[in-house]
Amino acid sequence: MKNKIFVIILLLVFIVSFTNLKAQENSSFLGKRVLFNFSTTISPSWFSPTFFFKNETIFTFNFDICPNVEVIVWQKGTVGAVYHWHKTRYNSGYSKIINNGYSPIRLELNVQGFGIYYKQYIRANNSRAPIGTYFRFQLDDFICSTKMLDKESLKHNLVAAKIEIGHDYLFWDKLRLSTGLSFGLPFSKFYIFYDIPYIEENSKKEQIEQNYKDHINKRLLRHYIFGASISIGFLAF
Repeated sequence: MKNKIFVIILLLVFIVSFTNLKAQENSSFLGKRVLFNFSTTISPSWFSPTFFFKNETIFTFNFDICPNVEVIVWQKGTVGAVYHWHKTRYNSGYSKIINNGYSPIRLELNVQGFGIYYKQYIRANNSRAPIGTYFRFQLDDFICSTKMLDKESLKHNLVAAKIEIGHDYLFWDKLRLSTGLSFGLPFSKFYIFYDIPYIEENSKKEQIEQNYKDHINKRLLRHYIFGASISIGFLAF
């Protein structure tokens, strides 16, 4: 149901946007409206394992690869569609015995997704799409895949929203450099600073799967809650 709602919103946004392209004669910049961007978002791991470091430490970071397409819809605004990909690790909630002690079992997590966003340029002077200081609202849909301890695959869908403030710089009327800071939250239980209730391995399958999903939600929340982004774009046509 969430996916259907998300697709409907996506279609409505772009239908309205492309309809407005014909009505807004001054919406282009140097006669061009479409930008192709390659972006990455870096965020602190908040004591979570990552793809590069299995153990929890505050000195590691998450990396999210986010290519996207952006369209100028009026002088102060753009809309865009973005693809997400990143690979990380998360604590499964279960442990194993190592050297007479318990060590948490950390599993790999593959995350893909797509999103839509609206970017509003907010400064009165020297800000005109696609240049200047902006405020951005984004809605994302993530598909998370992992393998449980019994080697059975599990997929989990998660919707999230974030806001970002940043600045766009344009060089040679074609190449754009963007930097920004973002704050976001997934639409899930707010597990971040406290533990998820333990579920026995011999519990019902539905309970076990929900336990994995709760730990994935906690990992994605820590990944998504705060980020710094950098993007290189090309004003194509």
